[in-house]
Amino acid sequence: MMGKKETVSIGWCHGGEVDAMFAHSIMDLIRLYRNRIQAFESVLGLGLLSKSRNILVKNFLDNSKNDWLFMVDTDEYITPDAFTKLVNL
Repeated sequence: MMGKKETVSIGWCHGGEVDAMFAHSIMDLIRLYRNRIQAFESVLGLGLLSKSRNILVKNFLDNSKNDWLFMVDTDEYITPDAFTKLVNL
């Protein structure tokens, strides 16, 4: 459960393209939670998804000042309600 002032980075791995509904859901989250979502992390994956995810997490841990990384697949549509429940904003 997130505290009230903690910040989130949203991260995803992709192969050069993302689903349009995914992009739309990210825009919705930015619009509604711009004070809490402070950064975005993405990795262009050209091999194993697990390797790309590990790179994403390493980049976040090494470079981010945010408290949490919310990792999502690019073929998913995340509604604001689902995001709120997941991170307990």
